[in-house]
Amino acid sequence: MANNPSAFPLSDQVQTGAIEWGMTLRDYFAAQELVAMGTWVPSPSAIHGTPGAHKARARHAYAMADAMLAAREAGDGE
Repeated sequence: MANNPSAFPLSDQVQTGAIEWGMTLRDYFAAQELVAMGTWVPSPSAIHGTPGAHKARARHAYAMADAMLAAREAGDGE
């Protein structure tokens, strides 16, 4: 998997030891993808779908996050 840094890193003066604070960039990208998917849900009832549909949306969001990290590492966004 591509490099997955902290989404909102703290300065070395605040962050101590090996403790990672906050969410990873992958988690942040996946959350943003879920927001984007919510804008094109065909109907309000579709939002409440089945547990299987929710898992599929989550898997899709993380697949997109992985693609974004890979593009970021490859410099595709520049």
